[in-house]
Amino acid sequence: MGNLNAARQNLPLDSVGIQAVAAQLSAAGLASVVRQTSAGLDLTATSHKPERRDIEVVVDEDGYAELRWWVAPGATPADVAAVIIRAIAPVTAAP
Repeated sequence: MGNLNAARQNLPLDSVGIQAVAAQLSAAGLASVVRQTSAGLDLTATSHKPERRDIEVVVDEDGYAELRWWVAPGATPADVAAVIIRAIAPVTAAP
């Protein structure tokens, strides 16, 4: 159990980090909820826009993040690919 606790101390986002991310997303207008589950701490933030489907972001204490959205009606495969490429560009760019 000691090794597990030591490993948890080195996680990318501790509870303070998750709360800080939640605060920044809330300030940007997303509804943010931090939860403690049996798998650990996670954050779900949702962008609610009138007449549009929600956009959801999930981040956990291991540093795993997901961005979920609904593809616009009538979007072509090229449109979908372009949105994905734009969304991941900041993450894949050299620091």
